[in-house]
Amino acid sequence: MNESIIGTIVKLNEICNTDNAGLCRSAGISQRESSILISINPGDRITCNALSERMELSPSRVSRLVDKLLSKGYLLRKISERDRRAIEISLSEAGAECRKKILRARNHCEKRIRSKLDKKELKAVQNGLVILRNALNGMENEQSK
Repeated sequence: MNESIIGTIVKLNEICNTDNAGLCRSAGISQRESSILISINPGDRITCNALSERMELSPSRVSRLVDKLLSKGYLLRKISERDRRAIEISLSEAGAECRKKILRARNHCEKRIRSKLDKKELKAVQNGLVILRNALNGMENEQSK
């Protein structure tokens, strides 16, 4: 294999995000905004700080993304009943529907991948991805020191 690891990851991401990219375009949202929708479960009410921790993004970045999704009608903002100083975010009806479509596109890609691999290949891919994730987590830990 002559392609770099990063090159392969980027290519795989492009292939798997083809369906999602079309959905995002039709919904008028970015890939990162779609990640916000995926990170919030229907019925959840979450603060921007908790969302930024969940997504491992800076609070300011999450705040900008949330503002965009609020203006597009995919999220709702409400003062917390537990802490009147906190603002909680939740999915609107449109946001929940868009989230379902994005998850369906992801599941479709997953099924396509699995259909091309036998059990042994699938296990090898899963093991390789775990190794890669662990290596990247190790790099993250080194950078934060």
